[in-house]
Amino acid sequence: MLPPQPDAPSAPIARILMVDDHPIVREGMAQFINLQPGLQLCCGASNSQEALDAMAHCSHQLAIVDISLGQESGLDLIKTLRRKFEHLAILAMSMHDEHLYAERALEAGAHGYLMKQEATQRILQAVHRVLAGDIYLSPTLAASRLAAPATRP
Repeated sequence: MLPPQPDAPSAPIARILMVDDHPIVREGMAQFINLQPGLQLCCGASNSQEALDAMAHCSHQLAIVDISLGQESGLDLIKTLRRKFEHLAILAMSMHDEHLYAERALEAGAHGYLMKQEATQRILQAVHRVLAGDIYLSPTLAASRLAAPATRP
């Protein structure tokens, strides 16, 4: 777990929590995000308990959550985060096919779904979109959802 950084009172920086059971992913995302103006990946967690502990110690605007956390479900963590921290923007991230898991992540309370193999520009786009209060889906998934026939009751 990356140690929490103290809140900076005057900085208008979006504070981000990264939850992934792979240290290389957490550390790589921290290096990438911390190079971006206005963003700070200040905490990392490898499981649900570490994520909840980090939320208790720091004020975050965004949590990026892997939907597979070893023996735990990231989808369950997303539900818990949504229930306990209504203000928190949540971006689900995974290696799993978005056509299978994005809907589940959104239903759990995520504001977007991002595949880990996306380009860095797409990651930034997703982060900024969910921080702005919008929903993020990849262009491919958004197009397929628009093309799908509406279900009628």
